[in-house]
Amino acid sequence: MHQAPTEHIGAAASLTQGLQQLGGGMGLAALASVLSATGGPEGGPGATLLATAAFPLAGLLLFGLWARRIPAPDTTPA
Repeated sequence: MHQAPTEHIGAAASLTQGLQQLGGGMGLAALASVLSATGGPEGGPGATLLATAAFPLAGLLLFGLWARRIPAPDTTPA
């Protein structure tokens, strides 16, 4: 967001919000498919719990690889 041009801040914020909403629905769909592939609740929720733990870990890994450090703003008086 900090790199978006001033005239595109609203569009960047809207895109971020939309991707957050999409990510929640996609994550729920992926977990539901893992649960159904393992035979439902009787087949073993262990695989679903493992997938549930893998999603945030994958996100943290990707964030760690691709995130750039944002420099602190210069607050010294001119």
